[in-house]
Amino acid sequence: MLRKNSIIILLATIGTLFLFSPVASAHEGDDCGCGEGVREITGSEKNKIVANLLSSDEFKEKKKELKKIGYHWNGVNEVEVEFSEPLNEILIAIPFLNQDRSEKYYWLYAFGEFVGPVPK
Repeated sequence: MLRKNSIIILLATIGTLFLFSPVASAHEGDDCGCGEGVREITGSEKNKIVANLLSSDEFKEKKKELKKIGYHWNGVNEVEVEFSEPLNEILIAIPFLNQDRSEKYYWLYAFGEFVGPVPK
């Protein structure tokens, strides 16, 4: 189990590096400037992925947990969705603001779980 978690964290970290590279305007399937083998998912495909995650119990629990420690959900408009071909995984970055709303953090959802905050 520890090995599986270590691999997930390693792959999520690599994916995060690709995910948060500078992003140019892109259409679905275009090169978004996110790194080799990573593309931005947009339009109805993105909306479906985001809606499924936001309606999940896992997201609701994470949102509640973060609210208890002072984070504020920054809304659906800034959710980022990327597909990493090297990882063969959809990566979803969900924005939250810290307690005084001065810093934005993205909680990365990949491999079926939240794998941690990444400052933007």
